[in-house]
Amino acid sequence: MFELPEDTKAGRAIEAIEAKDPDAQWVGVGTTVQTAMLVESGVHAFNGVQTYPPEEMWREIDPTGRYEDAWNRLANVNWT
Repeated sequence: MFELPEDTKAGRAIEAIEAKDPDAQWVGVGTTVQTAMLVESGVHAFNGVQTYPPEEMWREIDPTGRYEDAWNRLANVNWT
């Protein structure tokens, strides 16, 4: 149904960058297509479904916990 990441130009570019910098951290900006590409590629991405959000990561974004009700729940995370 869908092309695998290694079968696309974007997927090959992600894999090439990841091979050079395995500690890279990724954010897909846009729609769920970018999120799916990163998740399927297996890179460390801040997009995706978080059934249990990583509190350490979210404390960096929201150190006071002011928005905890928004992030401490099941969510699909997309950056725009």
